[in-house]
Amino acid sequence: STDAGGLSVEKAFTISINDVNDPFIISTDKSSPNWVAPSWTEDEGAAAFDPNIQLFDEDAPSTPVSKGRVWMMIGNAASGDHLDLSTDTTGDVYRVRVVDATGTRDDIFVRDSGNLIKLGTTDGVSNFRTNVLDVALTDDATISLVQKFLREVRFNNLTGGPAYDRTVTIALKVYDTYGVRNDPYFGKLNVIAKPDAPVITSTLTTPVVYTENSAAISVDGTLWLSDPD
Repeated sequence: STDAGGLSVEKAFTISINDVNDPFIISTDKSSPNWVAPSWTEDEGAAAFDPNIQLFDEDAPSTPVSKGRVWMMIGNAASGDHLDLSTDTTGDVYRVRVVDATGTRDDIFVRDSGNLIKLGTTDGVSNFRTNVLDVALTDDATISLVQKFLREVRFNNLTGGPAYDRTVTIALKVYDTYGVRNDPYFGKLNVIAKPDAPVITSTLTTPVVYTENSAAISVDGTLWLSDPD
């Protein structure tokens, strides 16, 4: 500070800055010229819900995600809607079904620069057979590996689902090592229906016998006509 006579004085101040653990940020890269709105078409197999999803952290260095958690849910789900992941063990991201005394779970593996890393494990309730997925991450989990996994998570419905187009919402939460999760993220997925042909079934096992000049009889009293839609 300087007064009118030109005399000045200096005073040093010490300011302590407390770091705050910022939550992860999840977004999708819509700026890419190849970006299209994610969609799934009935009877065409599983499809990634968002192959352009991005996961990053504003903290420097980045907050660890080891021993963290990934939680996903299909909102507005119809019967048969579920999350899925490749089971091809030659791929970069895949799952392996494990059945033992503790129950049934899926171990998730990711390849990184040639190294195969176990990323996490689902629990026995929220897994790749339901519309809710809960993954406990391992000590080896990193942000880049989790992002690689998320880009491969798929939507599927083996029953075909309703006979009309609809939109489902994929809710996603990623928790870091300290239990801090990302801000709310909801991804939209357009579900495109295809008409299914009617199905006729019968439990008749022997030929129907008709005698000439007899009264009319039922050709097949066990016939059942249904429509998958």
